[in-house]
Amino acid sequence: ANWLRMPKLNVFGQKYHSVLMRPNRVLSQAVFFQGLGDPEVYPRPDGEVYVTGFPDSPEPMREEPGQVQVRPEVAQRLVKVRQP
Repeated sequence: ANWLRMPKLNVFGQKYHSVLMRPNRVLSQAVFFQGLGDPEVYPRPDGEVYVTGFPDSPEPMREEPGQVQVRPEVAQRLVKVRQP
C-alpha cells in the first residue's frame, strides 16, 4: 500500500558476495583491499576473516530482504582468495 502517495522509484544497487572463514593461522587486525571490486579481507579479533568482493553490475533492486540469490561460483572465488 502506498499510503505516503509517493511515486514508485527505481532503486539501483550493486550486489557484493561475501564469505566468513576461520583460517589456520591468525591474521593481523588490518584491512587489505585494492578497491575497484577486488576482494577485501577483514580479519576479526576472534580469528574469523570476512572476505567480500567481485561485485555484480549495477541493476535495479527487485529482491526482497532475505530473498537474495547467492551465486556459489562467486563465493568459491572468494574462498580461493585466501588460498596460496
